[in-house]
Amino acid sequence: MTLLSISKSKIYPLIALAVAGSLPGFAMEPVCLRSPALVVQAIESGATSTMLAHADGYRIASVRWDPLLNRRWAVIASCNHPDRPSIAMLLSEAKSQNAFASLSASPVSPPLPTPFPVVHAGDLVQLVGQENNLRIEVSGRAMEAGSAGSIVHVRVVTSGFEAERERMFSGIVRGAGRVEIHP
Repeated sequence: MTLLSISKSKIYPLIALAVAGSLPGFAMEPVCLRSPALVVQAIESGATSTMLAHADGYRIASVRWDPLLNRRWAVIASCNHPDRPSIAMLLSEAKSQNAFASLSASPVSPPLPTPFPVVHAGDLVQLVGQENNLRIEVSGRAMEAGSAGSIVHVRVVTSGFEAERERMFSGIVRGAGRVEIHP
C-alpha cells in the first residue's frame, strides 16, 4: 500500500505518529526563522511550531541545561547551511516549558533538584581575584559549604611584620577547591 492510496482519515493518524517520531522514514520539517535572536524570542514567547512553519534561516537544534551556571541555552543551527557550527544563546529565566517541548528537537532535561556542594566548610580553597592586568591567588579556608555558582565566605590568614591576622572574603564557587572573589 502506498501513501497515495491511503484515505485522509488514515493519513492524519500517520502524520501524528510521524511527528511523535514513532514511524521510521517520517520526520517533522524543522522550524526556521530569519535570525538566531528571533528563534530565542519565539521560544520565550511560547510560539508553537505551527506558528513558525513558513519561515527560513535558523532553527532550534536543542535546549541545554547548564548546571554550573544554572541557566538554559538554546543551540541554534542554520537551516540553509547545516554544515556551519551551531550557535548557543542564553535563554531568559521567564519562559514557558511548553515552548521548549514544541520547538526543540531533543527533550529538555529538567534542572537538577538540589545542586551538590563542591566546597565544604573547612576545606582549603584557592581564592582567585582578577582585574585588568592583575591576577591574585591565595589559599584560604571555606567557612560554609557551597555548590558551583553559590556565594561562600573564605577566611584568609595573613602574616607579615605584624601578628597573624584573619581577613574574610566572599566569593563565588567556580569548582572543587576554586572560589572567585566576589566584587
